[in-house]
Amino acid sequence: MSLSWNFTDCPDSTTCRSKTEWPVSQAIIWLLLAVGVPRLKTDDDIREAYRRIQAYERVRGNWLGDRALTMDDLQLRRGLRTNATRITPAAWERKIGRILMDEL
Repeated sequence: MSLSWNFTDCPDSTTCRSKTEWPVSQAIIWLLLAVGVPRLKTDDDIREAYRRIQAYERVRGNWLGDRALTMDDLQLRRGLRTNATRITPAAWERKIGRILMDEL
């Protein structure tokens, strides 16, 4: 299955797809797949995605290389949807634990 995403519900979708913001948008799209959060619709979705992305980047390094993703990056993309499979909090904790142990 291929990854699909949609900015239709983003209030500022033009900015999210702009030349300067597209690398950040693309990183977030792929990270949502990696951390098991399929959408950025509610404050809870955004907080959970941010928490998981922070953990993932601490283990694997910053996705963008020169900087970490911020809460503002995610807030700008409120409404973004992907076809990523939702991972429960318990399953996420097991997954990030395995990733951490593989890095040691």
